[in-house]
Amino acid sequence: MRFKFGNVWFSSIFLLILTAPYITHAWSKSIQDKNTQVQKHQTISPKSVMVEHTETLRELMLQLYTQHPQELAKSTQVGAREMTEWVFDGKANWKFDAMRNLQGNDALLLLFEEDDQRDHILPLVVGLETLLFSAYGAQNEFDIPQQVNPILMSQVRCKLQTFSQQLDTFNTTNKKSIEIFADAQSLNEIQHALRQIMQQLIRHQGISTVCE
Repeated sequence: MRFKFGNVWFSSIFLLILTAPYITHAWSKSIQDKNTQVQKHQTISPKSVMVEHTETLRELMLQLYTQHPQELAKSTQVGAREMTEWVFDGKANWKFDAMRNLQGNDALLLLFEEDDQRDHILPLVVGLETLLFSAYGAQNEFDIPQQVNPILMSQVRCKLQTFSQQLDTFNTTNKKSIEIFADAQSLNEIQHALRQIMQQLIRHQGISTVCE
């Protein structure tokens, strides 16, 4: 019995010696992967996150103008893509005469005015874009500082959530509906874009998910 026990003990030690390099390698790789994930999270700059917001809104504007050419015609005679590129890549500095140069929340309020002559897609996108880069402490989407105010980040997410709720209830509380909000597909695309932006804020900035 002692001889058998000795063989078992010797075999276990021998097996451990053989597998030790593989165990150590797997353990080291696991630690390295975790460190890489943490480093990746830490190296994502606020400017990179703002780029994500901008691309989400750029895509939304193109979709809405394509689906609602009558809205596009209120602002310009060019196509949906040309208009979108002009808004995002032009030199207007996010100030447009048709919107009285309003930005942020003031621009978004234009959406709820009963004005059939107004292009509602322009203030929607301009309002959201300017609301976001202002929350990052910048004058435009390019000049985003490395450090952001977490309170402002939480506040802007809550503003987006409130705006999302306003869109859902607007058509039921107003006698005159606005076409892009009354259209189920367009409203769904707007809400999807808002959710994407809020998820980007939470994922990259680690802000609170609770709004008072």
